[in-house]
Amino acid sequence: MIKKNIFTVIVTFNSIKWIEKVIDSLKKSSLTTDIVIIDNGSKDGTINFIENNHSSIILIKSKENIGFGKANNLGIEIALKNKSDYIFLLNQDAWVQEDTFDKLIRTAIRYPKYGILSPLHLNGKGDKLDENFSHYAGPGYTSGLIDDYYLSNSKKEVYQTKFVNAAAWFITNKCAQKVGGFNPLFHMYGEDNNYLHRLKYHCFKVGIVPDCKIHHDRESSPKNKVFTEEFLIFKNRVILNQSNPLKQEKFSVEYLLLLKE
Repeated sequence: MIKKNIFTVIVTFNSIKWIEKVIDSLKKSSLTTDIVIIDNGSKDGTINFIENNHSSIILIKSKENIGFGKANNLGIEIALKNKSDYIFLLNQDAWVQEDTFDKLIRTAIRYPKYGILSPLHLNGKGDKLDENFSHYAGPGYTSGLIDDYYLSNSKKEVYQTKFVNAAAWFITNKCAQKVGGFNPLFHMYGEDNNYLHRLKYHCFKVGIVPDCKIHHDRESSPKNKVFTEEFLIFKNRVILNQSNPLKQEKFSVEYLLLLKE
């Protein structure tokens, strides 16, 4: 039996629709995990449910929505102070399978150059890949993974990828200590891209473990305005490029002043 100290960090915001299923999946895992939940000012009963049913969970209650990155940073800090071997960042609308942690840890031990490992992301029903994740698993980001599945080739234990979203990141202690937390300039979306830029700068790899799965019920989640408002899209792009230690795209002073608006 593998014995490792795992801390699962979940940021919640009006998550009553999913939170019971998410917590139950973690409690049924073949490997135990401490659970840290940072609530971003929920008004739908999420906090009451956690407090009344799961006293063992470390719960941090924010009076306002401080953003995905800042909230996760609070959980990462708690995990590191408690000498966690691994930190698992899990979305509020995602849940694990019983063997998810076991497969992730075994892969992490065999491939120590990977700072972050991600399971395959299934949709909420579990009958196909999550739509966004299927894009990241494709040849534009992850060489060989889709080909090996379609052609029934022998699958590798882990496939290096250029990017995978942070709905289920399994981060090693060494990586978290070196790379740190999310850049607080990103309120929501873009922080995972920035984190992976810094991860690669510190010579870690990020990979997808094909024999390991989580469910991501993205179909039931509301769309965020970051994807629809042109200024917010532009602002995130500027911050992302200016904060990338690998390659920076320079913008004029006038453009950068827009970020203050």
